[in-house]
Amino acid sequence: MASGKRARDSDRESVVAVLHDAFVDGQLDPAEHERRVEVALASAYVDDLRPLLDDLQVETPAALAVPGPAPSPQRPTAARDDAASRRATWGALGVIVATAATAVIGGAVWLGVRGGDDAPTAYDDAPAAVGEVDEEIVAEQQSQAIRWEDAELLPEQANGAEFVDPSLGEWTFTKSNLQSVLGVVEERLGRYYTALTVRDGYLSITRPVAATSPTTETWMYGDEPGKGYLWTKAEVRADTTRVLDLQDLDIDRLFANMERATTGLGLPGAVVTWVDVSVGIIDLVPELDIWVEDPATNNVAWLTTTVAGSIVSDNPYRP
Repeated sequence: MASGKRARDSDRESVVAVLHDAFVDGQLDPAEHERRVEVALASAYVDDLRPLLDDLQVETPAALAVPGPAPSPQRPTAARDDAASRRATWGALGVIVATAATAVIGGAVWLGVRGGDDAPTAYDDAPAAVGEVDEEIVAEQQSQAIRWEDAELLPEQANGAEFVDPSLGEWTFTKSNLQSVLGVVEERLGRYYTALTVRDGYLSITRPVAATSPTTETWMYGDEPGKGYLWTKAEVRADTTRVLDLQDLDIDRLFANMERATTGLGLPGAVVTWVDVSVGIIDLVPELDIWVEDPATNNVAWLTTTVAGSIVSDNPYRP
């Protein structure tokens, strides 16, 4: 066991933010980013966090050397007092959203939400007060986590498998494009998943497969040199978490919550850089985090919702 001071939520979260920047900057590939985030979220001591950043060209958070700011509000989940309940699949599940008017600013994705079928709908739900637990929200989260054995799983596909879908082309993240992509996923790969990530230029989904023990395979959709846009199987790994149903993902509320995150978390000019849907490896509760960043200062904040879009907590930037 490492010696020294125990890590706080704010310490773990600052390291996750730095790892995200290193991933966007190309210093970490998806698998290594995911591994380090898993370690960061489960770390009990500050000494466990420092090695995760030692070989990166990043600014080490001051909180790792001296006492940092007060911890961010705790999330209202069943095991919120256990640091290990932080989602160990943080980097594997996510949606980073852009629209047809997408532009990359300093590694972030600017969202120009369009009108028509891509216009966001306003919702007036609010998170529970700090330190309180909204039992209805917790019940909603728990209902969205499906036991592995209750899901209808498809067989694993061959290593190196790939396919092209003629209905999809260059990836831009609009409401209609997301609906189209998830339709293809459900038809070709099944409706159940444990991870969904979209970044500028590519999308990935991790799905459970029929096997003697819980196993997942990750598929990526993006522009392959010399091949154009296609789906490729990226990796296979063991997994023990619950699974999610694509039909529970409320796209309308996702877009509305992205708009809320860019305007309501205390970061003027904020852009969405990371939206992460994950299932806690300990508490087995799914959540969706919408991360925003001020490109001028690199300050970050995030909004946490259920998969269906109900607000769990907002975590504004605090100077």
